Amino acid sequence: MPIPGRAADPIVLTPPPPPRAADPVVLTPPPRVADAVVVMRADTIENALIQAYQNNPQLNAQRAIVRATDEGVPTALSGYRPRASITADVGYLYTDTLTLNRSQTTPAVTYNQTSGNVAPRGAAGTLTQTLYNGFQTGNRTRQAESQVFAARETLRRRDRAFGRL
Repeated sequence: MPIPGRAADPIVLTPPPPPRAADPVVLTPPPRVADAVVVMRADTIENALIQAYQNNPQLNAQRAIVRATDEGVPTALSGYRPRASITADVGYLYTDTLTLNRSQTTPAVTYNQTSGNVAPRGAAGTLTQTLYNGFQTGNRTRQAESQVFAARETLRRRDRAFGRL
């Protein structure tokens, strides 16, 4: 704690020691701006607008939404197509049978023993075509097409809004 009326001790700053001869000195050039930034050049105002239009994240996101919505139409149309299924099975069966035979004319009894391995297998196929499902497929197709038209109109509105900027 300083004493009142007395000057404070002076602060002495010492420079860092010089590098020793054994320490390597590495000089790195300063970073260039051209290395860190990709520069897009447009020769004309038209090319500049085209690049801005193609690289707009909002428009690209809306285009992706339209592409995803377009996939709903083939899914809805699949209700008109036939469906096929195939099943197959393979197994292994070991049998061991002992059979008792009595003759009605003689008092003799005979035993028959059979054993063996069997590999049962089978396959089946089914083809199904819907003839009438209460107009569900047609309604689903119209709904999917309407969703595509709505997504395209939303993209058109965003495109027009971009053109006004």
